[in-house]
Amino acid sequence: VLHHQGCGLSHLIAWMDARRRGVEMELILESDGTPSYWANAVGNPGEAHEFHSVVHALAQEAPKGWELIQLDHGRCGAVPGWGPVKVMKKHHPHRHWKTPYHIYRWTG
Repeated sequence: VLHHQGCGLSHLIAWMDARRRGVEMELILESDGTPSYWANAVGNPGEAHEFHSVVHALAQEAPKGWELIQLDHGRCGAVPGWGPVKVMKKHHPHRHWKTPYHIYRWTG
């Protein structure tokens, strides 16, 4: 538990520092948050090359007013039965993903 508390606190401090400095967007990764780890976690093993385009698409397509987006491998923290807020389509002129990516409202 202490490890997760430390990670959460360090992420909060990094986010607060970015806001203080006027940083518009910030990407905070865990030490094991590599594109290949992410690809396995979201169920697309071997699709690590999608990481860059997914992060870029999230920055462009996230719902207005959102200040935090957590890349997760499921619906952890989402209300059961609620559908996605948005579906980022897999076919787009600048991306060719194996599957679409869903954005859910996190409720803790």
